[in-house]
Amino acid sequence: MVFINRFLLGHCDGDPCMNGATCNEVRDGYECICPIGFKGTDCEEEDKCHPNPCHSGGVCTESNGQYVCTCAEGFKGINCQEMNRCQPNPCRNGGSCNELIGDYECICPAEYLGKECTEINHCHLTPCLNGGTCSATLGIGFSGLVQCMCFPGFSGSRCEVKDRCHLNPCKNGGNCHDGICNCIGGYTGEYCETSPSPCSVSPCLNGGTCLTKGLTSYKCICRHGFRGSNCEEESRCEPNPCLNYGICFDQEEGFKCECTHGFKGTHCEEELSPCDTNPCLNEATCIVEYQKYKCLCKLGYKGQNCEDLDKCHRHPCKNGATCSSESDELRCECRQGFKGILCEEQDHCFPNPCLNGGICFENADSYTCQCPSAYKGIHCTERDPCHPNPCHHDALCMPEGEEFRCHCNLGWSGLSCEEEDRCHPNPCLHGGVCVAHASLQYECHCPSSFAGLTCEVESASVHHYEDHNENLPNCRNTRFGCCPDGENAANGANGAGCPELHHHEVEQWEEHHTAYATPWHFHHGHK
Repeated sequence: MVFINRFLLGHCDGDPCMNGATCNEVRDGYECICPIGFKGTDCEEEDKCHPNPCHSGGVCTESNGQYVCTCAEGFKGINCQEMNRCQPNPCRNGGSCNELIGDYECICPAEYLGKECTEINHCHLTPCLNGGTCSATLGIGFSGLVQCMCFPGFSGSRCEVKDRCHLNPCKNGGNCHDGICNCIGGYTGEYCETSPSPCSVSPCLNGGTCLTKGLTSYKCICRHGFRGSNCEEESRCEPNPCLNYGICFDQEEGFKCECTHGFKGTHCEEELSPCDTNPCLNEATCIVEYQKYKCLCKLGYKGQNCEDLDKCHRHPCKNGATCSSESDELRCECRQGFKGILCEEQDHCFPNPCLNGGICFENADSYTCQCPSAYKGIHCTERDPCHPNPCHHDALCMPEGEEFRCHCNLGWSGLSCEEEDRCHPNPCLHGGVCVAHASLQYECHCPSSFAGLTCEVESASVHHYEDHNENLPNCRNTRFGCCPDGENAANGANGAGCPELHHHEVEQWEEHHTAYATPWHFHHGHK
């Protein structure tokens, strides 16, 4: 305790606790109760582990002002936020796991291979001789078979047979047999090139071949069925005791059979049931048929092992459509006349109601036919009289039932606008009315005060003309002039209503008509 000016001061009076901590008096001092996120004697240090930054059950510890996460098994990263695909180790048989991006790989021992080092590497157990390359053949019913690719001059299942006799390599009178020189006179060596050696005493038994090693040692190459340094021991794998294509391996105390897929036992005599490995998923029933398994899937599943969902089991497709499901997708194959995702809609365009090559387009609840140019109507059954266009000179064709009407352009006339209209532009002057006739002729109907071929003569001139033609017959003053006989008045244009003339009378009429033609009405031919 400290006494100042006779007052007793406590240890907490100076607010020694920082960051909002609570100070409690204790014997011979004080104690700070720190708020969440701080620590230290006076709560002066920030607690890096609060709140806990480590995910997935990671344990947080502080070190040098920072935090370190100790991750639970199967996780990694600064905050244990990443999955560790190598924890626990998926690699079997002593394989080491190497993590990749989104995956992992197993580094297998020499005796194993496969994704997780679960397959036996038969090439490790059965190496090829004489530099041959080994390859393992894996497959149902034949797993464990090996094949050796031999160098030229070697053959046999493990490249153990050397056949170079065709080159006659044996020296000193040696005989070549199956690629091996049988030397005489004590000569040794692969080609009988070495003087008498340890092999000259034939140490190899049971037909074994002796090869010298240096000057004083040798090696025996044993025949099939024998083994040992001098080929003195009989091989227990000859003949092969392993059944059902099993592979036999000599052991110190006997032999070992490597069975093919589907068999087990000392001699591979027991047949495995394909259902022993429980290949069927999702509570399916496994049965054996023809030495193979078959999965009877529960409702809602499909696939060889019942591993896929069967979205077709509730028959979602309508109107007799065929249902198929691939991966997670449902597909309905509609019958003719239906469409839609579930074939729930009727296809109004099937069968095609549009005839004569018409194209059908569906509307909301109906259809529309787009007809070819020669047809029309709801179902393209009506022949279009305007196709091809019978109207000439770019005239507009308008169908009227099974007939047509041509709307001619200016300057043309006729049923199909094939005739040139001599009344366009109007050749009649002073308000005269033009009337077209056959043979490209026209006639001007002049007002009363004009006359002439095109109504170009004024009435005064007409009277003057009449004064000088008093001797002409009265028929000249009629509307359509005189007949060919020069006496009777015509009832219409071109001598309509006139009596017939004989040939000599026609010639006289031509002269007479030329002289007595009426000045009010004229027929005009093509210029």
